[in-house]
Amino acid sequence: MNRLIVLLCFILNACASTTQFQSYPDLDPSTPTATIHVVRSNSAFGAAITAPVYVDRYLIGRIGPGGYLKTLVPIGRIHVTSTTGDSIIQTEKNSEYFFEVSMPGQVWLYAPDFNIFPINKNRAQEILSYDPSTAQAPVAYVERQSVAPASNTPSKPYGEMSASVERLARQSGCDPTESATLIGKTTGIETYQASCKNGQQVLFKCEMRQCRMMN
Repeated sequence: MNRLIVLLCFILNACASTTQFQSYPDLDPSTPTATIHVVRSNSAFGAAITAPVYVDRYLIGRIGPGGYLKTLVPIGRIHVTSTTGDSIIQTEKNSEYFFEVSMPGQVWLYAPDFNIFPINKNRAQEILSYDPSTAQAPVAYVERQSVAPASNTPSKPYGEMSASVERLARQSGCDPTESATLIGKTTGIETYQASCKNGQQVLFKCEMRQCRMMN
């Protein structure tokens, strides 16, 4: 029994310490930026396993229970992901965006999938019990090869499954002009709309992370 416990701890720590990317150079000081905050609830469950957090294709850090990450990003369309899920936002200059990382209930002898989804600042403060914008945490700076132009239009409501719906729309013959937008949400069910280049609007329903086109 003791050997099993030692083996389990070794496996969990190995999963927690795996690093897939190196650090990245700083953004150009003249580049307009927004701030992304990422938090994770403090829990002893799965404490040995950290979740990777990516902004676009860049690893900005790994977050454990009760952890907090912050990164500056260029203005424009940004993908925020972990091991599963894909949240897309349209960042604006000097704005702040908050995300929560969660993990499934089953995590034993395999590396779990971590989900990441947008939350508001009050929820982030509730998780951390302090203001993340003033937390003494290291700041990671992300450099991109190209910077999307700033948008003067209000940010559209992107949801947790926007990227998945966008892929389904392409598979169905719709060539989306942008990411699918979240237009309705109830307990366990989200409704998305994809705008095709031919002018059509396609609706999708996502239930328990399974999405399908609505007739």
